This record gives sequence, structure tokens and C-alpha cells, in this order.
Amino acid sequence: MPSRGLHGPIHRKEAVKILLIGTGYIGSMFVWQIQSAGKNLVQVFHHTEVRDLLGAIWNNRFENCVVINCAAYVKDGRADACEDNKADTLIGNLVLPSRIAEVCHMSNVPLLHVSTACLYNGGKDGSGWTEDDPPQLSWRTRNDCGSYVASKQLAEEVVSQSCDAWIARVRLPFDNVDHHRNFISKIRNYPKVYNNVNSLAHRGEFVSACLQMIEKRVPFGTYNVLNQGSIWTHDICDMMNRIPSLARKFVYWDEDEFMRDVAKTPKSNCTLSVKKLLNTGINMRCVVQAVEESIRNWE
Repeated sequence: MPSRGLHGPIHRKEAVKILLIGTGYIGSMFVWQIQSAGKNLVQVFHHTEVRDLLGAIWNNRFENCVVINCAAYVKDGRADACEDNKADTLIGNLVLPSRIAEVCHMSNVPLLHVSTACLYNGGKDGSGWTEDDPPQLSWRTRNDCGSYVASKQLAEEVVSQSCDAWIARVRLPFDNVDHHRNFISKIRNYPKVYNNVNSLAHRGEFVSACLQMIEKRVPFGTYNVLNQGSIWTHDICDMMNRIPSLARKFVYWDEDEFMRDVAKTPKSNCTLSVKKLLNTGINMRCVVQAVEESIRNWE
């Protein structure tokens, strides 16, 4: 059920007022889709402006407001690089969401918090990891877990216990536009490629699904917001090699060599279940179809 704000319930038929935090790779897509759909984007905050969030909520009288937090600290676009700046990683990925959740709790305003799905390894015997499975990669389970993943996982716990929230997990986002955060771009530009099988999220579909979660008022909780199924890295490379402008000779890391010489922290390579999302009536395409279309329409 929707939360009741200080001035009454959130009504489905009234326009939702969106307060957005973060304008990076994911946040910029939220801005584009919200504005393209003519939705009421009241204000966009940078990660340093949370002190202004309560005032913005108050000015809108707490009525039909939703806060979306897609701010995150990812040093140089690489989770491994966060090990070189752990303080900023914790501030951006744990302290900041905690403050946002506190403001939302004080205001009785729901929060959609973008988190990471890079919390597991393997495919759980083919069924895919669900939102109810305890994370394998966290500081609760192993001391060498990377600061980025661990801080995002702890933030999930704080947010879920602090306010009414949808936690939307994303991993390895991609689309057809070249960008240093785009998983396809990373594969294309890596001198050597690490081959494994993963669940991925098309950036535009992820954002669309999140906005539908708000519009449909799906139950609060954690959701794997990912394309259906999984895909091997070498299959993505094969797709690129069918496009002359993207074709190249791909060289693959040996598993032991990669983990010994490249990886600073344990890697997440996993397949996740999206049944919980699908059960809300929100659909995302098969990941193979989404990747193929992105590569065919590469910009």
C-alpha cells in the first residue's frame, strides 16, 4: 500500500512529484525519461545537496512526492578503483543513502533507491539468485569483499529499515550508446576480456521499470531489475564481430591469471531471478535480445 504523507495519501490519479538525486550514467537516463514522458520532475539534486532535500519536500507539502536516489560513488567508473579511495566510497554509497532515507522517514515520503546486484556468484543451480537469498559478497560474509559492493549492500539494510522504500538492483548496465560505464563499451575497449556468464540490465529498460514500480505502487521491498536470462561475455564479443565497425580480435584472460594479476577484490559473476519483478506485471526483455539490438544500433 502507498505511504500516507503528512497531508494525506499518495493518490494514483494525481501526478507524482519526483525529487531526483544523482545525474550520472543512470541518473541522466532518469532525467531524460521523466522529462520525455512529461512527468513532474520537481528538482534534481547533486550528491552534495541532500541538506536541501527536506526543504524541497516541505515546499511540495509532502503530497504525492517520491524521492529517487541514483547517486553513487564509483571511482573512474570501476568498482575496483574504489579500493584506492575507501572514505569517499563509504560516504557516497552508505552515508549518503542513510541520510536520504532519514529525510524520507521524517517526511513520510517513499524512496526508490538504486543499488547493485553484484552480490552473488554462480546461478544457484540454474534457478538464479532471488532477492531473499543472503548476499555472498558483503562484509558480513568475507573481509576481502570490495568497498563498493560492501557499502552498497550495507546501504540496502539501512534504507530498508529506515523508510518505505523500493530497492532496485542493477548490474553491468548497457545500451547502444558508447560510454565508459556501458558494459558493452568496456568489453570493446578492454585489451583482454574476462569471460563469464552474467545477468545484465539495459539502462533504458531499467529506468523504465523503476518508474513503473512507482506508478504501479508495487509493494515496497528489494527487486532485481534486470533483463531476463544471462549471457556469456564471449557471445557479446561474437555479436560485435558481426558488425564491421565494432569487430576486433578479442583476447581472453586465463581465470587464474585474471584473479591473481588484475582483480583487486572478489568478482561477482552471477545469474539472478527476476520473477519478483515480473510478478508485478513489469516486463524486461531477454538479455540476449537487448544486447543484440544495442550492438546493431551502436552509436
